[in-house]
Amino acid sequence: MTEHIDNDVFNKLKKPSNDFSDFVGIETHLERLNWLLYLESEEVIMVGIVGPSGICKSTIGRALFSQLSSLFHHHAFVSYKSTKQWDDYSMKLCLDERLLSEISCQKDIKISHLSVVRQMLNRKKVLIIVDDVDDIEVINTLVGQTRLVGSGSRIIVITQDKKFLKSQKIELIYEVDFPSYNLAMKMFCRSAFGQNSPPYGFEELAAEVANLSGYLPLGLNVLGSSFKGMKKEEWVDMLPRLRNSLGGKIEKTLRVSYDGLDGKDQELFLYIACLFSGHKVNHIK
Repeated sequence: MTEHIDNDVFNKLKKPSNDFSDFVGIETHLERLNWLLYLESEEVIMVGIVGPSGICKSTIGRALFSQLSSLFHHHAFVSYKSTKQWDDYSMKLCLDERLLSEISCQKDIKISHLSVVRQMLNRKKVLIIVDDVDDIEVINTLVGQTRLVGSGSRIIVITQDKKFLKSQKIELIYEVDFPSYNLAMKMFCRSAFGQNSPPYGFEELAAEVANLSGYLPLGLNVLGSSFKGMKKEEWVDMLPRLRNSLGGKIEKTLRVSYDGLDGKDQELFLYIACLFSGHKVNHIK
């Protein structure tokens, strides 16, 4: 008999954990993801979460994991970003060890063969979220290790590159968009003023700083925190420096996104950047 999730559970799912209550707009992200995940279905469903660096994909994934994990026999949230050159077998062992550590709540588990995870997940209803995927072999390994999971399982992959998802025919994809102007201002003002809108006299200054962040959620939070507690005169003094150079944390995040592009896309990015800056295209040749 097919199990149904009752209304009480669904009502709980509408609200994120208190750990994420300060994340403006999180409810909308979770509602859309829950619709994609179709929790009433007993099928095994794989979903991708895609977006640029700094858009808060990982935070959305964490909030989703916090909301759903109690509904599954086993659950794991694993961050995986390739940092060294491994052969395929070593990489698969590393991913399996991380999965086992999360599922069993034990640190630094070591295994000597790849069948351990398959045995543990065999016919079990599991929730697995793999974050920061930048290697196609990680997707291949994940799919291979979860072929025998039980009915109702959900596998979620978070990445910047949609091609990793397409390689395994993951067609249910949630693309994290940039926030609207109103949401961006709310994010920024929460960090800068501890409220949802700018105080009297700060409206134009707050709007300009939010615009300088490109409405990137990480940038909005970092810049907002850097202005927190400042007087209006200090804001005015700081703005010229921001117009010429953003803070190191934001620039580092944007750099990661740029480095993730292939050669042709990086070249196109530089062309566009020069045009927006008023330079001739041959300035970068």
